[in-house]
Amino acid sequence: MAKKIYLSIPMIDKNYEEFIQAQAELSEKVSKYLNEDVSLAENVSPETIKLNPAEYWPYFGERLGNMCKSDYVVFAEGYENVKRCRIEYKVASEDDKKILVEHGNEIQEVF
Repeated sequence: MAKKIYLSIPMIDKNYEEFIQAQAELSEKVSKYLNEDVSLAENVSPETIKLNPAEYWPYFGERLGNMCKSDYVVFAEGYENVKRCRIEYKVASEDDKKILVEHGNEIQEVF
C-alpha cells in the first residue's frame, strides 16, 4: 500500500503548472528515498495558488487536517523562508509526524 505524503512546498512566485511540476518532482524523490509508492494526502487546486495570504488562512486549517492524516510530511527546499511552511513544520513536529526535508537532490529524515 502506498505511503500517504503531505508536501509543504513554498508557493511564492509559482503558478499552478510550476507548483504541480515541483509536486511531481518532490513526490518522485520521496518515493525513491522510501523505496515505496507514495500518494498525495491532498490535491491543490489552481484557485488555491492564486489566493492572497488573507484569503488563504481559512483553507490552511483544512490543509493541516490533511497533513495530520499523512504517513510522512515532506518539506521542500526553502520551506524555512515561508511562514506557512514554518507553521506546518511546527505542527508536524508537535504531532510527532515523520518528517522528511529536501536538500538539493537528497531527502533527509528529521529525527
